[in-house]
Amino acid sequence: MRFLLFYFLLHSLVFANYEDTVNYVWMGDLNTPNREALASVGPKRLAELLNLNNMPENIIVNFWVRPAALEAAQKLFSDIPRILVKSFDDYMKSDQVKYFTRDKVERIMRVIDKLEETKSHAMQADWVGLVVVAEMGGYYFDTTTFFKTWPELFNNNWEKRIGIAPSGSDIEQIKLSGNPLDGVDLQVFAAPQKGDLLFVNAVDYALEDFKSDVVPIGSRLMVPHNALRRAAEEIYEQQMANLKDGRMWNFLWLSKLWYGLIDYYELELIKIPAGTWRNDKTGNNSSYVSDSIQIFNALESIRYFEDEYKGKK
Repeated sequence: MRFLLFYFLLHSLVFANYEDTVNYVWMGDLNTPNREALASVGPKRLAELLNLNNMPENIIVNFWVRPAALEAAQKLFSDIPRILVKSFDDYMKSDQVKYFTRDKVERIMRVIDKLEETKSHAMQADWVGLVVVAEMGGYYFDTTTFFKTWPELFNNNWEKRIGIAPSGSDIEQIKLSGNPLDGVDLQVFAAPQKGDLLFVNAVDYALEDFKSDVVPIGSRLMVPHNALRRAAEEIYEQQMANLKDGRMWNFLWLSKLWYGLIDYYELELIKIPAGTWRNDKTGNNSSYVSDSIQIFNALESIRYFEDEYKGKK
């Protein structure tokens, strides 16, 4: 464990450039204007900011989908060359995969397919996000996130890895006595280099905890979150044992609730909640009434932010 920690910290110091890569993931189809809006608001805003701030062309914005949505995604972003639409399945079948054995790749794809059966698209995106960041390095942002300004994602001294969702606890009190990883979420996370141990380990732990023949309902929807938390607790064992010295907070993006939205204020990034997208085991539409309400509110929020910040750096 000490060797792994040394290896992890050394690579963080030497290669802390986040690979000039940003990853977005969309699971499910893109067959309605609402789905197109939810899928594209984040990537389109980031592409706009890259252009407005004259950022280098080598900065890559990946938009990952499954093959069934590939053509629709390519059409959706056809006028934005900054956004590269990619098939997750094709990548996993290729010899480009570097950090997972072929056996693990097959197990990952079985999980993704099982989640497709129940249309558990949010959990699919969590899994795919962990895998692509482990493989590619760089950042992962939910598609329903919106940058108010350009946050200087590259060429910085950040050590950030994981976004922490807001809780009812006072942040200063948590810093003194709580567990900062209680709020681990998969809305925002990042790896400064390819093959980052935090995310490779998280995928391994998720595979341990997920049986592909079990329908992912209830608490099982949290498997990727819990896996990332477990990996972080091991990687940052020393920092977690000495929370009062404040070092652990260097690796986390904090957030707060803001008018029903989530504000990752260190990134100038707003997360727009868009429902759980959890479907029952029959694959029928979600029975959560709150989902319909959240999606309506999300679409209103998207329209507001796109109008308010259009053309602004």
